[in-house]
Amino acid sequence: MNNIKNKICIRCILDTTVTDIKFDDNGICNFCQLQDNLEKRYQLGTEGEKNIQRIILEIKKRSRNKKYDCIIGISGGGDSTYCAYLAKKWGLRVLVVHLDNGRNTKEAEHKI
Repeated sequence: MNNIKNKICIRCILDTTVTDIKFDDNGICNFCQLQDNLEKRYQLGTEGEKNIQRIILEIKKRSRNKKYDCIIGISGGGDSTYCAYLAKKWGLRVLVVHLDNGRNTKEAEHKI
């Protein structure tokens, strides 16, 4: 029987069963630290929304005389599908690209 006790992050549910997890002296895992750093760099809430709108306006300005504003690779997974949905919602002219390697699931094909 293993007598090693799992260490659990004091902020989230992750513990030492997660590969590559590390803890600082305060018991906060490296994944929570990464989240904190990302939130400092990329604003959330109202400020984040303003920043996204500023970026969208810049994209539209740069691509004014082009057929598309952007290209999005789509796998049929949740992330790329949602990204394409948001781009369309924000009024971007999107060229969606998918490379079929013969391994698509029915669910992915439906999303695509």
